[in-house]
Amino acid sequence: MLSSSEQREMILLEPDPNKHESWQQKLAELPYILHIHQYFAQITDKLPQQQSAIIICQLQQGDQQTADFIRHIKQQKTHHEILVLAGEKDSTIVSLAVSCGADNVLFKPFNKKRLSDSITDAALQCVRHETRMMYERHVFKEGFLNYVGVSAPMIRLYRSIQNAAISNANVFITGESGTGKDLCARAIHSISDRKEKDMVSINCGAIAHSLMESAIFGHVKGAFTGADSLREGAAQKANHSVLFLDEIGEMDYELQSKFLRLVQQGVLNRVGSDDEIFVDVRFISATNKVPDVMIENNEFREDLYYRLNTIQIDIPPLRERDDDALRIAEKCLFDFSQQENKNFLGFSDEVIEIIKDYAWPGNVRELRNVMHNIVINYDAQWVKPSMLPIEVHTALLEGHTKKKSKPREQTDFNQVLSPSDILPLKEVENLAIKHAVDICDGNINKAAQYLGVAPSTIYRRLH
Repeated sequence: MLSSSEQREMILLEPDPNKHESWQQKLAELPYILHIHQYFAQITDKLPQQQSAIIICQLQQGDQQTADFIRHIKQQKTHHEILVLAGEKDSTIVSLAVSCGADNVLFKPFNKKRLSDSITDAALQCVRHETRMMYERHVFKEGFLNYVGVSAPMIRLYRSIQNAAISNANVFITGESGTGKDLCARAIHSISDRKEKDMVSINCGAIAHSLMESAIFGHVKGAFTGADSLREGAAQKANHSVLFLDEIGEMDYELQSKFLRLVQQGVLNRVGSDDEIFVDVRFISATNKVPDVMIENNEFREDLYYRLNTIQIDIPPLRERDDDALRIAEKCLFDFSQQENKNFLGFSDEVIEIIKDYAWPGNVRELRNVMHNIVINYDAQWVKPSMLPIEVHTALLEGHTKKKSKPREQTDFNQVLSPSDILPLKEVENLAIKHAVDICDGNINKAAQYLGVAPSTIYRRLH
């Protein structure tokens, strides 16, 4: 795989051979291997040997041959970034370039720096694609630490897990209920230097406040009613390993000061004893609450939070993970079918769309539960819409989908003078996309970033 700009291929289509030398001089300083070709066939013959390359071509209004060439390149299984050089700024050319799949449009005249920046941006997109493919192969073939998913947010999470694993610093995990914060903690521990000893876990929300101190620090015989023998607490059991505190926000505020001493100094006292015990523990904490709100409401000590939050990892909700919901659903259906000795093979087209569109407020936990219930209650080859819970259908009917935008400032619809002033939603969206592409000088990736959508969305809509 191409891993650096020095190895990257840059292919220029220039029909006029008299301009080849000029292009060589213009692009000589860029750290890429440049190939200049006169004919389309010369490029298409070369591309199967490349996993990803930067392709530069010129496009004029009505140039169907170049447009077909770009479409052909984009239909290949490999990934190539296509930079189109166009004459005078013209929205018609932009629309043509976008419709056939170009990644960026650069209008003449342009200086050397502008061209260099555009090529560098294309190279960066190639690197991102290659990195994503690497993770996809690893995840699909081997699995990544029991995770399923290859969306961009998950790839960022995998990198965060790897970075946290090579450190000994404390980790603070945040995320909605059902996103897999405990799985994240186990993943970090499983590839860390402390993996030889089991991680110790405590669910702070499942233990009564009166018993939490003993659960963490342990107690001596006779420390309180019912303490019939000496008990080793979780912190001591986790010596030279990891103590995972799930739902850390539920820990009693008064107990937090004693716990802070343990985190700061590695010292604990069993309940009912003044003897100090020194331990070497790495702390991984998790909560589905917002830390700043907990601190502001005097529910969580700020000094403890900063001690635990040396490394912070945010788990993305399932609705922000592109098509990962379908991947997870497929794996759950297969696993549960084997477990329950059922015959499911997959989902109907309608169910696939529902899985993709539904917001899954309970995240992965809800999705697994739905799949398990389907497998238990039905036996067929294909999951049909009627097998899904009524709650899912109701939520979709009420518009609770992952595509629903976050609340924004209210628009004063009273300003609309008459129904004739209302534009169809598709037309409004298309105008917004064309406007963004125009402002960004044809840079599709940048326009997509500002619009908050994937570049493929722009290609599809303008096409």
